[in-house]
Amino acid sequence: HKGFPVTVRQLDEGKNYRPVFRRIKNTNEKNIVLDCSADILYTVLLHAQQVGLMGSDYNYIITSFDFQTIDWHPFMYAGTNITGIRFFDPSCSQIEDLIQFWSKRDENMKITNKTLRAEVALIHDAVLLYAKAVDHLTKSHVVQSKPLDCGNNDSWEHGYSIINFMKVTEITGLTGLIKFD
Repeated sequence: HKGFPVTVRQLDEGKNYRPVFRRIKNTNEKNIVLDCSADILYTVLLHAQQVGLMGSDYNYIITSFDFQTIDWHPFMYAGTNITGIRFFDPSCSQIEDLIQFWSKRDENMKITNKTLRAEVALIHDAVLLYAKAVDHLTKSHVVQSKPLDCGNNDSWEHGYSIINFMKVTEITGLTGLIKFD
């Protein structure tokens, strides 16, 4: 579209992202979509700030689903519009309860609502949905396990029932309402 030109730039290999931000600064582009791992996001934003790409004229969209894991304090006062997407609200009581539950079982677990990653929340929700489906199955059928040979293509006799229960089950997980439609 003529009204919205898009320029794509790849972050440089290594840990110095300043050169790509200098090139962006020379183009006078003000709207930036930043697609990088949450593991490097803080450093990338810090380098953008050091080059002068933070201020009220700049707009960032962050694509990392682990937006909440970043310390935003250094970037709060420049007036930059930074928008991100997250799969869950890290301050909801369900997350806090789960983290407390995990911490009681493993004192070495150093997870907090600010460090919980989207992947962990999604896996938790998938397991929760599966467990609910198995619970429905065991309440409606007598389930007896028969050994299956991993080398065969035989499927478990209750496999389709679990899939069907998963399709009709609705739960509210860490990431919100989960249902198949």
